[in-house]
Amino acid sequence: MAEGLEERITGALTRGLPGSRVEDLGRATPGSRVGGTLVWDGFEGVDQLTRQRRVPEVLATRLRADDVRQISLILTVTEDELDGILAD
Repeated sequence: MAEGLEERITGALTRGLPGSRVEDLGRATPGSRVGGTLVWDGFEGVDQLTRQRRVPEVLATRLRADDVRQISLILTVTEDELDGILAD
């Protein structure tokens, strides 16, 4: 069976950023772009702008351009940051 877009995105990110995991990846509404959360402790001490630049760099080297165009926002957090968000 063919791999879906969400699986291709998850695979690209977890291969490109070993030790990372992708959560809540999907579309808010049918036909909308895909978004989700990337949790990786490699982001520790890295500002948000640098994190947001890193994600498309990783995706562009591992996905087709038409797949990349279907992605909206991937929130980038460390495990500790995610724990803080979920605690609030």
